[in-house]
Amino acid sequence: MECTYRLYQIRALDATGKPAWDCLGAGRFQLVGNVLICQDYSRQPDEYPRGIVALDPATGHILWRRGDITNDTGAMDTNLGEWHGQAVVLQESKLCGLNPRTGKTVWTVDVSPPGRKARIREVRIVGDVLLVAIAGTKGRPAQVCAYTRERPRRHL
Repeated sequence: MECTYRLYQIRALDATGKPAWDCLGAGRFQLVGNVLICQDYSRQPDEYPRGIVALDPATGHILWRRGDITNDTGAMDTNLGEWHGQAVVLQESKLCGLNPRTGKTVWTVDVSPPGRKARIREVRIVGDVLLVAIAGTKGRPAQVCAYTRERPRRHL
C-alpha cells in the first residue's frame, strides 16, 4: 500500500545561504511583530492544518502551540496576519486575535450573520479594517462585513 502526503517545513537560512534551522510540520506563516505565526501540520500528515504554532524567527524555537484553532474545510488559511498588534486567526466562523508572544486569545468575533452559520470566503486586513466576505445561500445574498475597533460589526 502506498501512502502519499504533503510535507510542510519552514527552513531559515543564514547570511551565507546555509540552513540555520528547520521546523517540520510548520506551514504557511505570517510575521506578527517578531514572531512567526504558522499553520501547524505536525500532528498528522494531513491536507488541512491542525492548529497554530509560533516560532522565534532567530532560533526556530517553538514559543507556543494551539491545537484548538483548526480549519477542517481547507477553504482558506487559518492564519491571516497582524491587526493592531495581534495575530488574526480564523476558527470556523470566528475571527480571533491572539497575543503573538503567548498565544492567548485577546478578542473573538463571530462573523456569522444572525440565524445562520457563515461560510467565509475571504478575509483581508486593510489598514485598520478587517474585511470578511461571506458566501450567499438560497434566499440570502453574499455579504461583506467590515470590522474596526470602534465599530465591531458592520454589514456592507
